[in-house]
Amino acid sequence: MPESEDLIICRNGGKCPHAIIGQDCDVFVSEIKKDLELIIKHLWDDSLLLDNNSKKLDNINPGPNDILIEVLQSIKSIIVDQKTISENTVNTLNERLEKIEKENNKLKNKLKTDELTWLLNRNTIDWTFQKLAEAKLPFSVAILDIDNFKSINDTYGHPVWDAVLKYLAKVLIKNFNIGTVYRIGWEEFMIMIDINANLLKTKLDKILDDFKHTSLKHWELSFHISFSSWLKQYSWESTFHEIYEKTDKALYEVKHTWKNRVDIIN
Repeated sequence: MPESEDLIICRNGGKCPHAIIGQDCDVFVSEIKKDLELIIKHLWDDSLLLDNNSKKLDNINPGPNDILIEVLQSIKSIIVDQKTISENTVNTLNERLEKIEKENNKLKNKLKTDELTWLLNRNTIDWTFQKLAEAKLPFSVAILDIDNFKSINDTYGHPVWDAVLKYLAKVLIKNFNIGTVYRIGWEEFMIMIDINANLLKTKLDKILDDFKHTSLKHWELSFHISFSSWLKQYSWESTFHEIYEKTDKALYEVKHTWKNRVDIIN
């Protein structure tokens, strides 16, 4: 890691959407799609019926009665117009279905991702846990808490603080797979990965040691950051509720007892 790093200020907010989860979106969109597909079917059936009726009119020979000819021509004109309307409506609804699908995918990605750091947010942790449990793999969980975050924010302001968060996220992504790193709070990060606790500690110790020799710079400002972390190895028999309970408890202890340190909790 270089001796100094220039921070790039991000002016976007770091808010994580929690009010809706992707699964609820899928259910809602699925219901809309079913309704639209049913409407399309009815319209298509109507179009076929209109087409058949139009062909029947072609086979009628009204004879010399001019009034009947005019009536039949008027009816056929209405049928043709209605058929065109139905077909256009079907095409429009199909286009809207495609648009709904695209917007739904965008929304699901937004719900999974922290807007500031582009890390996964806490909405996706249970999904990752489920995948690890299904694979029956042992895994480790680490919680990282940036030291003295309030002091950094008060001293240098929100733009620099946002840049610090982005910088730490970039370092974590560089050292771990992006699908294993989460932003779970304002200054709190989580790593959930299928390696043993000792190896995870070694990696985090290296990152922490690099931070001691790396000066972060923003304009004339120059400072260092550090983090505190606890980690624990779990087996796939563990429950997600158990892990989260221990996470909250250990994180509280980290904030009030540790600084600039990585440790394994038994």
